Amino acid sequence: GWMNDPNGLCRYNGEYHAFFQFNPYSTQWDRMHWGHAVSKDLISWRQLSPALVPDTHYENTGGCFSGSSIEKDGKLYLFYTGVSAEYLQSQCGAVSSDGLRFEKFRFNPACLRAERYFFISSKKIGVPQTVMMHDITHLSKKALVSIIAAIIYIVI
Repeated sequence: GWMNDPNGLCRYNGEYHAFFQFNPYSTQWDRMHWGHAVSKDLISWRQLSPALVPDTHYENTGGCFSGSSIEKDGKLYLFYTGVSAEYLQSQCGAVSSDGLRFEKFRFNPACLRAERYFFISSKKIGVPQTVMMHDITHLSKKALVSIIAAIIYIVI
């Protein structure tokens, strides 16, 4: 199959997980899945079933594009760009309790292209990235608004 773009390298349940753009049906680019491989030592890898398969209306043309992963409270979360005729590019998520089977969020797509709602022109929404913020309670409202505005500027 076709493979490119590594996504969401993380450590979860004692193993390293690597996700990547993947077309299991051809050696040509087509509707992207998220391939999935695990390793205990970052040298020997075992390929698993795809973590994400383009099987919804919000992924029906391009599939599941790049994104990232994060572990939180014992669960593994994937964030990715779904590509469809209806929504173009939208941000989506999935979660797993075992690191093997992922369930897409029931409220996907979680974030749509801004230009549909705010009349901002953008060719694509970007790749979702995750960041752990342990304690932001000390930040002022002005600081939080500045951070959010910077993120929106970068994405759009």
